[in-house]
This record gives sequence, structure tokens and C-alpha cells, in this order.
Amino acid sequence: MAVFIDYENMVLCAREERFDFSLDPIMEVLRARGRPVLVRAYGDWGAYPQYPRDLRTHAVDLIQLYRYGVQQKNRADIALAVHAMDALYRLPHIEVFVIVAGDGDYAPLASKLRENGRRVVGIGIRGSTSPLLVASCDEFLYYDALVARMGLALEPLDVLDLVEKALRALQQLGETAVTADRLRQVMVGLDPSFVASPFVQQHGSFDAFLSAHPERVQVHTQNGILRFSLPSAAALASGAVARPGSAPVDGPSAPPAPTAARVARGPLHARYRQTLQKQGWMLLNPDDRRGVLRKIYEELKSAPPGHTMAAVVETIADRYERLGMAIARHGVEEAARAAWRSGLLEPTGEVWHVGGPAALREEPSSETFVTACERIYLETLRSAHGELDLEAAAQVLFGDARRKEEVNALLAAPASPPLRDTLPYPSLRMVVGDQAYELVGATIEEALPPGTAVSAQEARVLFEKGQEQRSRDFVAGARTLLLASRIQWYAIQQGDFGASIDDLRWYVASGLSAEAGARYISREYEAAVPYYLAYFSMLRRSDRLWEDVSRLTIPMLSYYTILATRLEGQPDPASPNAGQPGYLVALVATHEDDRVIWRWQQLASRLAQASPSVFEELMRRIESSSADPETIRRTVEWMSDLAQRV
Repeated sequence: MAVFIDYENMVLCAREERFDFSLDPIMEVLRARGRPVLVRAYGDWGAYPQYPRDLRTHAVDLIQLYRYGVQQKNRADIALAVHAMDALYRLPHIEVFVIVAGDGDYAPLASKLRENGRRVVGIGIRGSTSPLLVASCDEFLYYDALVARMGLALEPLDVLDLVEKALRALQQLGETAVTADRLRQVMVGLDPSFVASPFVQQHGSFDAFLSAHPERVQVHTQNGILRFSLPSAAALASGAVARPGSAPVDGPSAPPAPTAARVARGPLHARYRQTLQKQGWMLLNPDDRRGVLRKIYEELKSAPPGHTMAAVVETIADRYERLGMAIARHGVEEAARAAWRSGLLEPTGEVWHVGGPAALREEPSSETFVTACERIYLETLRSAHGELDLEAAAQVLFGDARRKEEVNALLAAPASPPLRDTLPYPSLRMVVGDQAYELVGATIEEALPPGTAVSAQEARVLFEKGQEQRSRDFVAGARTLLLASRIQWYAIQQGDFGASIDDLRWYVASGLSAEAGARYISREYEAAVPYYLAYFSMLRRSDRLWEDVSRLTIPMLSYYTILATRLEGQPDPASPNAGQPGYLVALVATHEDDRVIWRWQQLASRLAQASPSVFEELMRRIESSSADPETIRRTVEWMSDLAQRV
């Protein structure tokens, strides 16, 4: 089979559904069905640097597609379709084509492949997949179901509706009693998203599932083979249809159906898993999860003071990659988030956040640490569902309902110290400072629109777009930069290890700069002043932000200085575009109009209060400016005296 993956489409759709995307469950189900000989993934890998390592474990060919234009399109649909048609004509031995995407634009491709005699399997995310694509495939698998490992693509009642529809279609063809295999074939034809395996898993066989619903399906035996049909009106009226666990009306006993309690357990553990996914937990398999947690414990125990959790995650993920182990980075990050929630980690840095410095609290044992971390999953379920079904919880946590005693032991373990309700993150005011927070804090903390992708990568893409926009449209640039700040802020709260505090400060400062520029060009000079000052207030020499925005700071100082003449209705003494704030200060501080001097005194005093570091930089530039020596001397003395009085 050949597999074509629109990776960015899948990643973004998965984020909208509040879970991460991994290729592991897809390749697992495909390898069970055949031999993938061609696997290609399409995306701009520079925008998603953490995913290629996950793909390399499956020997996937990465097709780089660079973004272009304002909408940042990457042309994945065209490239994927071209390569699929090339494989169709050049590789006739490929019988099955797999399209991993949810976009309806791929429907014509699926139809053309089927027209040429190939079987087409689609894989997408339920809430983001076009019905047109589903209908165009021979079979469609939902990624959500593959991740859940019990694959409830349809609830039992929905499946029974599909069973009746298939039986009616067969009846019209003259097939009044059919085998389960024949029925399943027609069901897939009617709804390509139908998957029988979860019902086989719950009931022992698809025959048993059908036999468990005599009110919807009538069971017959012919020569010892079970056959199924729609119940006749007479059979329903007389109650002669088979009951769960009883013999069919015309033959020996059918396979016993499960008890009512056993039938109910499948949907329950499905709901448990969905609850965890909505909370951002993807669940590594038990052995991998415990192995990663022990590695985190060992790293923290041996780490020097000031070691960050981001460094711990990076070290462990790199080690697994070098060893060729199929544990993706997002699995290590999930274990690290569980470690934070366990309450056994203590932040040691000035600013608390999930990727920041941390140390073990009270030196717990390795097993105590693992137990506390695994308990997080159960407490998440208990807070959502109340008293837990131990077998359903064991199925979700360990993949084995028989391990309910282990679940009971986890629940009984003492929670000391108390579990954290949330991951650690600082207040936004602490991160950006009072002045910036008063201006844009409420905007950044607003709830994001439903379906917004929340990740550090998404924030960075928007930030770069905003930087490009501001060069020609301050208003649009400011809007995009603040949206990038909002997404970064929510990514930090959700424990995205790629979402750094430093980047958030960079995004916010850039947004303030664009807001100031938008007001300046609109001649709203008084309104622009607070945005300039909020920007300057975030800057401290030797801080990373100082370097990040170094190309902005000098022009910002130049335009801020010119406000002294603009606010007084005087012509500019020189163009601020020249980028010489020291020279401009010398001109306004010795201006012939006393009102300009007074205005600059007010502006300079507020600048000195907002950021001593920026004020010192301005003084340095005055001293090295091209003004005449006497003007420089007078200006430096005047500014120095002003700074002492602030």
C-alpha cells in the first residue's frame, strides 16, 4: 500500500479537537492490514520542528513545502495529489492507497484512484473531516478511534441503524438472510467510516454483537452457519426472536452474548478515554509511561540546581531517539506534565512555569514518584465522573481490565503533598509588567475563539506573519501579534514545553510597538505615548528581550523623541527615519520653543521611570551623536539632572 499524509492538516485539526497528533496509531493499524511500501508526509517542517523525529521512527519520506503569501499556504493538496497519481501509473503493484487528511479537496483524488481499480482508505479526525471525502473512499477510519484503541467510531445504536439499512438493501437484492461477513461488507459500503473491530472486541465476535440485539436483528442457522435478517412482523409480535444468550429459533445455541454489565463497560471506558483526551492526556502505553517517569525522576535527582524541566524533556527525548525507541517527544512531555501535577516537583526559578527550573520535593522514592504521577489520570477521571468503575479505569490506564487492583492501589495511595489542580505558570502581569498589562493584559487573557489551535508553533507562525504585516500595516500587524501573544499565553498555561516565557514577552513587546506605530501614523500622539512607555518598560539590559527587539528599540526611541514637537504642533527638527535618537534628543532638548523643551522634559521623565536601561542607552547615544560638542554637553547635563530628580 501507499500512504500519503497531509501532516499539517492533521496536526491543526487534532489541535482543534484538543489532542496531539502522532503517527503511531495510524501505522499500527495499517501494518496490520498490509505492507506500506511508500509513505510520504507533506508539511513545512520548519514550522513544526518537533514532528520529524516522530516520523523518522516509521521511515516516512518528509516532503518539504514552503509557505507563501499572506495566508501562508503550503500547497500540500496539489503536491500530494500529483505524487499519488504518479504512483498510480508508475507503480502498478500498489493496490491500496491511504489518504491521511480531512479536507474535502482530496475527494476527486480518491474517486480517480477508485476509478482506476485501486482500493482507497481514508483516515481523518471526526470533527474536522469533510463528509465528501468520507463518501469518496472505500473505507474511512477516524483517527480519534484509532487513538482510543477501542475505536468506537460509531455508538452501538448508530451501528444497529446501519445494520438495518444494510439488511434492507440486501433484502431488495433478494438476499434475505446473510452471514455477518456479507453484512459487514455492505455496511462498509454504506458508511466507509464503519469499523467492526471494537464490537468484536467487546462481544467476542461480530455475530455475537448482532445476536445480542434480537429486537433489531433476527438470527438464523443454516448448516451450522449463523445468518441474519430483519425481524419479521410476526416474529416481533410473538416474541419468537432470539433473546441474548438464548438459542436461535431454528437451530442450535448461538454464541452466548455478554452480560448487560459487560456490554455497558465498553462505552464507559470509551468515555473515560475521551475525558482524558479533552484534558490533554494522550496516554502512553503503561510500560513506556512508567519508563519515562522513572527517567524523569533520575534526571531530576542528579540534576544541578537551576536545571530546567525543558532540559530534562529534551535530554530524555534525544536519548530515546538515539536508541531508536518509538517514544515520541510529546509522550515525554506528557509524563513531565503529570510529574508537575503530582505535587512532587517544586519550582526553583523566579518565574514559575512548566519548562522552568524545578527540583524534587522531599526526595520521594522512584516508585512513590511513579505512583503519584499515574494517580493524576485517575483523579482527572474521578473529578469528571465521580466514583470510578475499576475495570473500565484499568482498561484505559493499563490496557487491561483485569488490573483493577492496581487502579485501587493507586487511588488508595496517600496524596502527600496534595495534587496540583493546574500546571505551574506565572501571572501575566508578572511576565509583562504593570504598564504593558494595563494596556493589553485583558486582551491577551480573553478566551480564544472555539477551534483555535493552541501551541507554541502556531503562535510562532502568527508572530512571523505579524512581523511581516507591520512593515506595511501597523493595525493589521498589531492585531496579529496580539493574537500570537494570546495563543502563546494559553499554550504556556496548558503546559506546552515549546511555549517559553521569553517568546511571550517578545510577542507582547512587538505588539505594543505596532500599537504605538498605529497611533503615531494616525496622529493620535497622546494615545501613542502609553504604548511607547509600556514597550520600554519591558526592556532591561542583559535580558533576552533586549536582544530580541534590538532592531525595534532605536526607531521606537526616535519616534518617541519626535513626539515632543508633534504634541506641540511644531515641525520635526529632523526626520525620525534617520534612526539617530541621540541627535534628535539634542535638538528637542535645546529647541527654540520652550513648550517643546517642557514637553520633552515630561516625556523623558516618564521614560526614565519606565526603563532606566533604555534611558541609559539614550544617554549613550546622545554622547556619540553628530550634534555639535556644546549642544551635546548641555543636553547630557540637562538629561543627567533630570534622571536624578526622577
